[in-house]
Amino acid sequence: MEREDLLFILASLLFIQGFLFVNVVPALLGLGIILYIANLRLSFSPRVYGRRVLSESRTVEGKPLKALLIVKNNSKIPLKVKVIEDNPDFESESVEVFLNPNEEKRVEYFLRPRKKGSFKIKGSLLKVKDLRDLYYEEFRAEGEFTVDVYPSVESIKEASKVDRNVRLAEKALTQLHTGMESVEIHGLREFQPGDDTRHIDWKATARLGELIVREFLREFKGDIYLLVDGSKEMRRELKKSKVDYLSLLISQIGYYLLSKNCRVGLVLFDDVRVLKFVRATGTKEQVNNLLNALKISPLKGIPSLKVPKFSSRGRSEFLRKVMPFLKGRKSYYSGIIEASSSIPFGSFAIIVTDIALRPKELAVVIENLKKNKSPSIVISINPILFLDLKDLNRENIPTIYKHYVEREELIRKMNVLVPVIEVGPADLIREVVEAMR
Repeated sequence: MEREDLLFILASLLFIQGFLFVNVVPALLGLGIILYIANLRLSFSPRVYGRRVLSESRTVEGKPLKALLIVKNNSKIPLKVKVIEDNPDFESESVEVFLNPNEEKRVEYFLRPRKKGSFKIKGSLLKVKDLRDLYYEEFRAEGEFTVDVYPSVESIKEASKVDRNVRLAEKALTQLHTGMESVEIHGLREFQPGDDTRHIDWKATARLGELIVREFLREFKGDIYLLVDGSKEMRRELKKSKVDYLSLLISQIGYYLLSKNCRVGLVLFDDVRVLKFVRATGTKEQVNNLLNALKISPLKGIPSLKVPKFSSRGRSEFLRKVMPFLKGRKSYYSGIIEASSSIPFGSFAIIVTDIALRPKELAVVIENLKKNKSPSIVISINPILFLDLKDLNRENIPTIYKHYVEREELIRKMNVLVPVIEVGPADLIREVVEAMR
């Protein structure tokens, strides 16, 4: 209940008391309260100007962003101004400012990002109150900014340390065919968890009394390209953030491979075109280049759980020519096909998408990559695994389960063409690399 309502109730009770006891004093007190409230309401006409400036337009997760708010009281009465950051993707400390008439103040405070991605932040909401907290008005400060929040290298390192097997990268890369082993033996070493048992040298093992494996010289290492789906449907989410998970997963895989001296690049695409292309290199700066390319803004809404029927039959010539133009493309190629065509011959492709969004186009991409001597795998993000328990009820559980079974069948069919790893919010780099093995 507002304070004004309490004062009105008090005034009403005083009027009733004066009437019942035939006493003019309570009635006069009630009248005085009514006049006091009316005077405050008539005199409360705030005019406030505010402008917020951010120290930078990009930051990393966990790092606060400094904001400077310039606020001025252009009215004739003293005011209290409460600063409210109503963006759900950022949290801030509580800030309240007292302003005399025609006074201007500068206030510094910090915004802390809740998740990763690219966000558009409106100006601060200014809740202007009188000194007695009876009345208030809300104003929107100037200063709309786009802020890019990237995964921090420290968080990637910490997540990568979860896997204690220090030899996992070499094993994973061998299984991924990112390099070819020659018949020339480079040397012998102690067996490590994750090594191929076929490479055990049994003579050396019997002689030394411990498992010994043969190491082979690599003739070459191919470039690795991460083909990341940044389409609207991939960015659509409810409570659990797919974009946040996607950014963390991609940055972890990129850092993981770069730390093992691999040349890594990235292609970000949507439904119709390539959005970002980062050429593969093995330099330390490539980590930042990959993070800078991950500008993906989340979209609020219910993600599609439907699974289209997958068939090897091609579309008709009419649809092949007309549909691209209906979708805004200038050619027959979709975003994922254009992305796969942009990587060099013989590169290894790690495609990160939802396999149910475009299975036919994905099959075309896999075949084209095979023709270009480019092996590939698919990391499929399952939107069902991002549903909250509160989103489930008796009515929708049968439908969700049906879609889940359809996804499993689609993955089974797609596995004939390419290895598919399905992931959810609980899967990070350790689980993904183990699945790659």
